[in-house]
Amino acid sequence: MLHGYCAGHSPCLAAEKSLTLHHRVLLCYNRRMMLLRTWLRLLFLLAWTWLPRKNSDWIARVMSNATTNTTEAPVQPTPRRVTLYLVRHGQTQFNVEHRLPGQLPGVTLNEVGRRQATELAQAMSELPLSAVVCSPLERARETAALIVRERVVTQIFDPRLMDTDVGPWAGQLIDDIRKQDPAWEQFVRHPTQPPPGVEGFYQVLSRVVAATEAARHDEALGNAIMIVAHADVIKLIIIHYLGLPIEGANWMHIPNASVTTLIFEGEHAPAVAALSWTPSPPWLKPVPPVDAPVDAHEGGETVGESAPSPA
Repeated sequence: MLHGYCAGHSPCLAAEKSLTLHHRVLLCYNRRMMLLRTWLRLLFLLAWTWLPRKNSDWIARVMSNATTNTTEAPVQPTPRRVTLYLVRHGQTQFNVEHRLPGQLPGVTLNEVGRRQATELAQAMSELPLSAVVCSPLERARETAALIVRERVVTQIFDPRLMDTDVGPWAGQLIDDIRKQDPAWEQFVRHPTQPPPGVEGFYQVLSRVVAATEAARHDEALGNAIMIVAHADVIKLIIIHYLGLPIEGANWMHIPNASVTTLIFEGEHAPAVAALSWTPSPPWLKPVPPVDAPVDAHEGGETVGESAPSPA
């Protein structure tokens, strides 16, 4: 008689009976798992061989995704590039006389102002231009018309781009205001603290930045927009986008028919491509003798048109 052998049973089965119940359960589980893995391999081979190719590719992708991370970062859109040309209007007789125009109607370009705008138009003739957003005051509208000439572009007249409202000072000579109203000197030193009836720099800043932001975000206006406005308006636009203190606008000089160019890439701070550029900069001319008569062009360039600009 052989040890470990029972009639009708293999020696392995006889050995299993001698194991504890716990060991027998584990052995059974391992055998079933081996059998399951074998069947899964066979099914995969059958699917790879007999299923259409597109289905087998899908199985391969599923198997690959189980071991690798195929998540890709979303593609970021290209930032929109917008160029703003900030143009001050040409010279007026008010500029020559050092008289505050404010928002008075009927202040038009003089002969020098028309010539300045024509020269600027020639200098800008090769630049792309898709739209013009302009102050509705006559001096700005005339300047825009002389620059655009025969170009076919969208034109918008936005009252938010009007000059500073200087209230009762509009139409008066700066020298007379200085002599007669002590509030003038206070306003020149602190343009954010205007007297009653006069618009302060914060009020002007709020409306002109709103107009500029609306223009540069309006895709219908294209990517090359000319804003034609006034000295204070352009100063405050520059101050805003360059992050400078608002009081610094008093010491900026914006000549008649000058252009400042800001280039925006998305919502980043703009690059300054040109600052108060003119075809014929007045500071390149020799200084005339003290007793020589002042040319009208020179007279219009020495003083800003709005209240806070220093004389």
